Order: sequence, then C-alpha cells, then structure tokens
Amino acid sequence: MADTADPAASAGDVRTGVERRCLELPGATLDHPFGETPVVYKIGGRMFALVNPERVPPWLSLKLAPEFGLELRAQYPAQVLPGYHLNKTHWNTFVLDGALDLREILDCVEQSYTLVRARLPGRVRTELPAYFPAGPPLAGAPRSPSGEPQRRSIAPGSGNRREHVGRLGPWKF
Repeated sequence: MADTADPAASAGDVRTGVERRCLELPGATLDHPFGETPVVYKIGGRMFALVNPERVPPWLSLKLAPEFGLELRAQYPAQVLPGYHLNKTHWNTFVLDGALDLREILDCVEQSYTLVRARLPGRVRTELPAYFPAGPPLAGAPRSPSGEPQRRSIAPGSGNRREHVGRLGPWKF
C-alpha cells in the first residue's frame, strides 16, 4: 500500500494511469455502451475493464482469476470489493482512492486483459495485434515442478480424454 499526502490528487493520478494503460494494450478499444459513464475498455468486443469516474473516488472493475481475486479482497477489504453489478466470482471492483500502489493495479489490468483475450474465439484472436505479457503468468495457472507452465496431456490414460457413445459406437476425442 502506498502512503500519500493528498488522496484526491493521488486517486486522479491512479485513474489517469489506469486509463492510459488500458488504451496502450494491443487491440484495446474504448466504448460507452451504457451512456456517458461508465467507461468500458474492450478487447475483441469483450469487456476487460470498466471505470466509473462519477464515483468519488472512482471505481475500476477487472476480471481476475477467482483465487487471486479472493486473495486481494482479503488483503485489501476496503479497496478491493466483489464486482459491482458483475459476476462476483471473476470480477473485482477496485476503489481508486490512492491506497493501492499504481503498479499493483496496472498488473491487475494486464491480467484482466490477458484473461479476456485468451477466451476470445480463435478467429478474433488471430486478427488482433501480437501481445507478449511482461512478468509472471496468471495466478492459479498449473505449474510443473520446474515452474514451467504445465500443458494438458490428451494421451490415453491421462484422464483428459472424453468418450462419447453414439449409435455408431464409442468415439474418443
């Protein structure tokens, strides 16, 4: 948490930094689907950030891995809330009052962008500019003992194959 002398000035700086970072991300667009406010940032037509500048201090809603979101809510109960009017499992609302470090918030913006981008249809993702996130992978991603991201195996007996029994017999895929 950051110590600041002027919370109002700090909150404005944080909001400006967040909005700037949202627009710097490759393929990100600004939208106003609900009128003048809130401001919605999208990738491939899907929301990854929502800023409500009418609130004092402003609120920022981001999509995060459920475990990471719960961890942040427990660590900062006054600044990180369940998503306001959003799915409370995945979405978290940050109160931009200057109490949270800007770098922490920007890391969460990038995680939200990465999560939403990864779930876009392949045809949409291929049309987007390349993106190589800096820093560690998303919280909660499966890891091998060496720390590398773990890939799912679809080899027989791995438990990741599904079996479908139709009128023509069993299919494995």
